[in-house]
Amino acid sequence: MALMRVGENGGTASTSNWASSTGSTATNPLGGPKDTSNYQPPIVPASGVTGPNTTGTTGPVKTTGPATTGPATTGTTGPASTGPTTTNASQQLTALLSGYGLTGNIGGGITAMLASGLDMTTVLNIIDSPNPSAQIGSLGLTPSQLSAANGLITSWQQRFSGNQARIAAGLNPLDPATYIANEQSYKQVMTMAGIPASSPLQSTDYLGKLMGTDVSPAEVQMRVNAATAAVQNEDPQVLTQLQAQFGMTMPTILTHLLDPSVAAPLVQQEYNAATIGAEAARAGVSIAYGATGPLSAMGLAAQGITQSQANQGFTSIAQQQAAMQSLAGRYQGYGNAEGIGQQLEASTFNTEGAAQAQQNLERLKTQEVSAFSGSAGAATGSLGAKDISGLS
Repeated sequence: MALMRVGENGGTASTSNWASSTGSTATNPLGGPKDTSNYQPPIVPASGVTGPNTTGTTGPVKTTGPATTGPATTGTTGPASTGPTTTNASQQLTALLSGYGLTGNIGGGITAMLASGLDMTTVLNIIDSPNPSAQIGSLGLTPSQLSAANGLITSWQQRFSGNQARIAAGLNPLDPATYIANEQSYKQVMTMAGIPASSPLQSTDYLGKLMGTDVSPAEVQMRVNAATAAVQNEDPQVLTQLQAQFGMTMPTILTHLLDPSVAAPLVQQEYNAATIGAEAARAGVSIAYGATGPLSAMGLAAQGITQSQANQGFTSIAQQQAAMQSLAGRYQGYGNAEGIGQQLEASTFNTEGAAQAQQNLERLKTQEVSAFSGSAGAATGSLGAKDISGLS
């Protein structure tokens, strides 16, 4: 429908246009004859223009709002704070713990704990706490995340085992830097004393035990000095036996003296056997050094014979062996002279065959007494019979 402003181009208003607008052919819609040369219809044009302007421009404004609020806040902020930050923190913490010496899949546990909203400092505080399992159990982790986090805790506790012992003893755990510094100090002291890096005394577990009992590096230095002095002042005969018979080096001996519990049971037995062999050598009595056999130094050590008992026993054997060998050479059927020493050892130390050996020795003495019974010059004491009777 044509809509022309009245007086457009300065002309007289055409009533035919108004008729077409209002449906009347003879009446001015504004009520009577008026000068319409400058007429501006305020209503019809306003309705026609406002509608499209309001609807057309308001709609796009409303659709622009979600575009600005949604993507700008959620799409951009979310990935920037969660994805890259967690990844970087995980990488940094994994590198830190690997530097501490932790092993295993520690990255999985770190990622799981960081994903729950924790920062790196909180993660470290939790895994080094007295009861970390209880704390991670409250994080709402999935089963796989919880398993990874527990694996991280296990790795941490194994690496810093001394802290677990300290906590159990009511002591404060050491921070990683102090813990590792103590380890280095312990190792330096032992290395300077000639203890190799392969020694159990330089193992992470043993060093952790030192820290677990609150032994300072200064005290370790004192212990090493004392052990070194003990080796230097050790019975030369014992050291000779250790080196010649068992191939034990000075560092091995030093390790044993520092902490016998870390040496293998065989090393302990070898050391005891060396002390027994030293006493036998001092008394002039021959003894085997094989790893088996009841009459060997190792056998006596396994039986629990001490160096003091060995000293007494071999001294007694040495005092009586010559006389008994003389009797064995004189009378047949009681063992040869070479076997007398073994019988005396078996009888003295109550080893395997002790009962038979004691019986043979008693019969041999009785044979000598019977052969000279009635002779004034054949008192039993002159043949050492009374001394020998005390062997049992």
